[in-house]
Amino acid sequence: QMRESAEERVRRGLVLRQFVLEEKLTVEASDVDAAVDKRLDSFGEDEDLRERLRTIFTQGDGLLAINNEVLMEKVQERIEAVVTGNAPDLDALEVAAIATEADESEEE
Repeated sequence: QMRESAEERVRRGLVLRQFVLEEKLTVEASDVDAAVDKRLDSFGEDEDLRERLRTIFTQGDGLLAINNEVLMEKVQERIEAVVTGNAPDLDALEVAAIATEADESEEE
């Protein structure tokens, strides 16, 4: 039974990984910053504590945990959008992103 359970976890992980790749889901630095800020909001006004926690959340295992949390939120949002028929076309989003990057490059 342990083997079956392990195999099921591996299958789910592979399906999830493929979904992330096919749906082109990524975690940007701004996503991490927003997630860290949201988490720090619950720790009040103690700036020393907040800075120590920010360091924990933006390095090593803390950063990995925040990245995974943000990615799972994006997976849930994307699945909901797909199921409800509200998912934007990925190709159109990619074209728009390329156009935005080109515009920003021209401005520099």
